[in-house]
Amino acid sequence: MSWKVKMTPRAEKEFIAMCKGRVLERDDLNLIKAWLNEMEEYGPAYIAASRLWGDHELYDEWVGFRASCFSGPGRIIYQVRNKEILVEVHRVTTVHDYKK
Repeated sequence: MSWKVKMTPRAEKEFIAMCKGRVLERDDLNLIKAWLNEMEEYGPAYIAASRLWGDHELYDEWVGFRASCFSGPGRIIYQVRNKEILVEVHRVTTVHDYKK
């Protein structure tokens, strides 16, 4: 099964601003790319089971979402939409910030 990963428009805008502002370091970008490749090839169950990503469920205002770690404070917040075989990234943050 092949998975498609896309960013919400807001997440994409924030991610581009982080790249332009050099908030994300080269190592961060390499890990985000690796996460993306693994997610598309193997899917969310693989990411959740992998110790590398520290993937976990979220609660409160993020119920139904998950977060994967790409650095100490860095997170990729995403939601799996099974009907579309789609993983939708809602936020990439370097400060472990779960506020919507």
